[in-house]
Amino acid sequence: MNSSLADLVYEGRHDEAIEVAQDLHPRAVHRLLFLDDHRHLDDESSAGIFVRQWYATLTSPYLRAEAAYNFADTFMTELAPYPDAEFIGARMKTDALRDLLGAVSKACSGSEVQGWAASPEEPLTPEAAAQWKEIGRLLAALDFPPSVALSDAP
Repeated sequence: MNSSLADLVYEGRHDEAIEVAQDLHPRAVHRLLFLDDHRHLDDESSAGIFVRQWYATLTSPYLRAEAAYNFADTFMTELAPYPDAEFIGARMKTDALRDLLGAVSKACSGSEVQGWAASPEEPLTPEAAAQWKEIGRLLAALDFPPSVALSDAP
């Protein structure tokens, strides 16, 4: 069966929908569920449950940040009637930012940047590499606030 992502979501087939969404950019998932399809206007619960389940499967902090960018505000608009919607959106955005800054800190301090200074062609000077390492250290030292608390809503 070749069901669309939105069909799978609104039929409650979230595991299959998650599988379909794994190959899509978060912007495409948002477009398919909220711009090309309008069933969320009558059934925000199916979309809300799916978005939370799908988001939880994303492992890359960069992809999670992109998904949070596309969906956090959706919980304040299209999915506003969903239980704890504003809290979910706020948590999604702030947790994604925390994870993203952690990944950026590691990238600045690790081989992702430092390798450029050790390369025979040295596209990054040792001084610049040291500056990037310091930026990574400063980011790692930031004290982030706790995650936004949620109720036991679905």
